[in-house]
Formats: sequence, structure tokens, C-alpha cells
Amino acid sequence: MDKAEMEAAWNGSLINANKINRFKEGKKNLYKCTMTIFKNVTVDIFTESGYYKTANEAKFALENKLRELKHEKYPYTEGDNKDLRWSFSFVG
Repeated sequence: MDKAEMEAAWNGSLINANKINRFKEGKKNLYKCTMTIFKNVTVDIFTESGYYKTANEAKFALENKLRELKHEKYPYTEGDNKDLRWSFSFVG
């Protein structure tokens, strides 16, 4: 980049890309939800993340995905799986 291009960029209408994307109507934010499965000790940890418009939408969708994973790996109908407990932690 030469001096003329640099001055044009400096004095021109350059806009920060983060500001443009942040306020676009369709722009979505990244949310992350973690499920910890335990009895007396931690048995397993699942994490899902995705882009959603609102925190409520993200929490609902991610928790459902994690529940599906838990049901696939630890079906309720099998012996000791009935004693499993779980908790969610949500980062938005």
C-alpha cells in the first residue's frame, strides 16, 4: 500500500466491520451450553454451541440438543441410567 492509498483509507469512509455486523438485523451471536452428567462423580460432559438471535432461543435449542445426546448415550430404560442427574451451564 502506498502513501496515497493509506491516506485515502485513513481519511475515507472506512467503517469497523464489527460495528457493521453487530447491528445488522440478521446477525446472530454465538452461545454455548454445557451439560454435566453425574451420579456421585462426574460421568460425562457434553457441550453444544451455535449462533442464535436471542439468549432464550439459544438456551432452549442447545439444552434440547444436549438432552437428545444424553438420551442416545445413556437411555433411561437401561439399568443404572435411571440414577443419573444432570445440570446445565449456559454461556451467552
